[in-house]
Amino acid sequence: MLLLDDLNPEHLYQQYLAVMDKMQLYTSSTVNGLTECLPYNILLTNRWMLIIPRTTNEVGTVKGHGVNFIGRFLVSSHEQLQWLTNYGFMHFLTDCGVVNC
Repeated sequence: MLLLDDLNPEHLYQQYLAVMDKMQLYTSSTVNGLTECLPYNILLTNRWMLIIPRTTNEVGTVKGHGVNFIGRFLVSSHEQLQWLTNYGFMHFLTDCGVVNC
């Protein structure tokens, strides 16, 4: 987590790039001339920025989304909700994330 002093867009962008580099989320591949990166979610408030590396977008039949990391889970059926409830919300998030990044 990176605590923010201000919301200066250029400063924020530079800090974002530094965190992405430090976490080694860039790959050697490019798409349309832009450096490709490994999957991640970003949470940004007016006080902090959190970048969460991911390993997968799906656990079981439930798709992972950025909103999961603020406590919201999107399911398309009662069966998915039941599975996720039994599996555990934190277990789901842990399985989507990268250990010891």
